[in-house]
Amino acid sequence: MWKHYLEDMIDMRHELVLLTHRIDWDATADFFARYYCPNNGQPGSPIRLQVGLQMLKHLSNLSDEDVVRRWVENPYWQYLCGEEEFQHRLPMDDGTMARFRQRIGEEGAAALLKMSIALGEDTGVITPESCRIVVADTTVMPKAISHPTDSKLMGKALIKLVGAAKQAGVRFRQTYLRELPALQLRIGRYAHARQFKRMRKLLKVLGNYLGRVWREVDRQIPVEHQEPALQQAWYQAGKLLQQHWQPEMRPRLYSLHEPQVACIAKGKARTPYEFGCKVSVVTTGDFQDSCPKNVFYAARGMSFN
Repeated sequence: MWKHYLEDMIDMRHELVLLTHRIDWDATADFFARYYCPNNGQPGSPIRLQVGLQMLKHLSNLSDEDVVRRWVENPYWQYLCGEEEFQHRLPMDDGTMARFRQRIGEEGAAALLKMSIALGEDTGVITPESCRIVVADTTVMPKAISHPTDSKLMGKALIKLVGAAKQAGVRFRQTYLRELPALQLRIGRYAHARQFKRMRKLLKVLGNYLGRVWREVDRQIPVEHQEPALQQAWYQAGKLLQQHWQPEMRPRLYSLHEPQVACIAKGKARTPYEFGCKVSVVTTGDFQDSCPKNVFYAARGMSFN
């Protein structure tokens, strides 16, 4: 079988090839090797491959799945990641990239950012004078949650609490799970018909159901003796009950799987409220001077992942 060497296929004056020769890959591998156990389990993917894919992801503004898929098609990307021969198979699963970011944490992400800045200073793209003035802006990063309603949140909390409590050995006289679907359906119909008085009456019934289950769990297993999963479900149910009976309470819980989500008002006519987290975008001052005015303001409004 013929071997296709990358050096025979690519232009050695390409910017990615020049970037590859600028990076100290040995020092990078030594730094990130601390996050791996050398004598336990199956060996992980090469650190150069992992770091190279993370760099390509942010350079091209792509998702993990798209980066892995395009890596097979691009010889320059393979050369950056340390391959000598052209590869025809995926380097890894896209979930491996996410697990690598979780493994290195904030410290490793800061090291990657520091390496990128050092490369910029080494190549002359970034000068020390350009870092003295920065331009900062804030925006909202929306989370993948549905529109939060009291009926939906309390229903999910009831199902989650009952499931975790049964696994811990709690025995209920009644869980109200059989009545839950019909009750949520009636609440949704009343809300759609703008019959808010009837809707609030049924919401009180749902709150009573959740409160009875919540107190029964606390009676049988005190919170200090609960397992982590049951304890989390118990605290979330208590938070929802508190904000249901006290609507003015802040901050509120808008999602069970994303508890850090906040409701942010940006004044948009189309979407007056957005549910997510506030993020800050910072760039150097020279970015404003070197770009046209309309491009600069367009970039300020972008949502960076």
